[in-house]
Amino acid sequence: MPGAGDNPFAGRVAVKIVSVCDLLLAATLLCYYGYKWAMYDAKGPLAKGPITVESVIRSQYLLIWIAVMVFHSLQFIMSLVLLSSAYDRDAEDALGKCQLWWGVSSLLFWLLAIEAIGMLYMIVATTGIQAVAMTVFIVKLIFRLTAVVNVRNFMKNLKKAPPTSVHQMVYIRSKTKGPPPSNYIRY
Repeated sequence: MPGAGDNPFAGRVAVKIVSVCDLLLAATLLCYYGYKWAMYDAKGPLAKGPITVESVIRSQYLLIWIAVMVFHSLQFIMSLVLLSSAYDRDAEDALGKCQLWWGVSSLLFWLLAIEAIGMLYMIVATTGIQAVAMTVFIVKLIFRLTAVVNVRNFMKNLKKAPPTSVHQMVYIRSKTKGPPPSNYIRY
């Protein structure tokens, strides 16, 4: 009887939790930055006149806001992909979906690095810490590190899984006589 270490889907529950939390975090951040932009738009320099390409390039806040919203929209979509990988019965498909999430997660790490530089600048320039912005940053950093560790362990387990796709199962059955091998996993 195989042990828990032999199960390629051993980290499935952790990945479900990570993906749901990632989904909630992305939705919350989209709302947070949307509200932040609405407040900026009502009081900021773009509210003083019509929005032109020149005013947008001068202020650059709109471009930064669009980039942040695109990153967090990608995070939202990829968290749905990661959630579907936790329910996938094929290890190869689940691994592919996890790798998609991993790529977007690396982009989010770059976004966190840029945000950390912005936090340092904000602390130095304003000689104070904005509690809400710092709390949001710390929550994002802790969650991203936890998520990466859990998904990486799940991906390691999936890489150890025997092939389960249809064409590979047909190949195994056509080349062997008798019952399937002992390491053949049935779902």
